[in-house]
Amino acid sequence: MSPTIATRSAVEFWGFIKPIPKNLHSAERDCYTGEWKITTWEEVFERRKNRQEAALDFKRTYGTIEWKPCLVWVFYNHQRFPYHGFYCYIRTINNEYSVNFRPNDKDLQGKLMQIFTFPGQMSYINDFYGWMETFAKHYPKPSKKKKINAFAAAHCCIKNGNIIDIKI
Repeated sequence: MSPTIATRSAVEFWGFIKPIPKNLHSAERDCYTGEWKITTWEEVFERRKNRQEAALDFKRTYGTIEWKPCLVWVFYNHQRFPYHGFYCYIRTINNEYSVNFRPNDKDLQGKLMQIFTFPGQMSYINDFYGWMETFAKHYPKPSKKKKINAFAAAHCCIKNGNIIDIKI
């Protein structure tokens, strides 16, 4: 069963509720109890105001730049083809961002390779996979499931849900 909803004009015509409040917007009858729930114009305006404030808050904060603490996480997946190999993620408190699955974002990979340089190692200009191997050797944090596992702390700049910059 669905509830019965009546507008102010229907309530006035059929006389569902006596006396009719001056600020009545609509009335809804519960199908189980038979009681009428009155909605006033003040409640309607309050809901509209809250919805508009939420929309304005979203528009005001959209595009803001935030610096958040993060972890650069590199691990080796030992599964068979096609998922084996090194993976690099940037983890914040609420999100994870894949680095090596972003073919259009070579700047972030280059920035990571510049920030985490290793003495005595050759420069990794176009070899992100080689950099991940070296990173895993210099920042090891092995776990039970992943033998090759590495973490390093950093700060990342996030705008509109995308990482723009990263620094130590």
